[in-house]
Amino acid sequence: MECIFEFLEKPQKLIVDMKTDTLDTLEPYIRRAFSGTDGFKIQLRPKCTSEHYCEILRNDEVADASSVTIRTRKFMTNRLLQRKQMVLDVIHPGLANLSKDDVREKIAKLFKADKETVFPFGFRTQFGGGRSTGFVLVYDTLESAKKFEPKFRLVRHGIGAHGTTSRKQRKERKNRLKKLRGTEKVKGKKPKKE
Repeated sequence: MECIFEFLEKPQKLIVDMKTDTLDTLEPYIRRAFSGTDGFKIQLRPKCTSEHYCEILRNDEVADASSVTIRTRKFMTNRLLQRKQMVLDVIHPGLANLSKDDVREKIAKLFKADKETVFPFGFRTQFGGGRSTGFVLVYDTLESAKKFEPKFRLVRHGIGAHGTTSRKQRKERKNRLKKLRGTEKVKGKKPKKE
């Protein structure tokens, strides 16, 4: 077994013949090499030859939100609804996904807008990970966002209030109104005259 540790700025590499050794047998070598660090992450990279590369990354070198790339497509300025709208491609290698809060921060910085006026939604992660696609709306003002955004999306951002009545109460009210006709549905049933 050949163990080569390169103590450089880039991640350390350990060259191993995976036919004879497993990661369990390599663990003592890895622990010895990284004795001064908090932890490490192991990534196996198969090669064409009998040798396999086991790349070990320190915790501070593991992918984070700073390694994310954001690209916009189908950009459009919608004056009628006082907003900019676009399809957003988020490339996040090594990350499961990027939170909507992080997306909002990055888009707000990109378009020099307030974070409260950015509304990302409809994100789907590509099969295999590493890339997500969704839609983003950037409103000119918070007032226009409150005017045009659907209520459920405002509630998600903590701007609007969620409905307080229960589902059962709404259904019972609907069924009571079925028995009424015309303006009675709005005003309520008139009391009978004696």
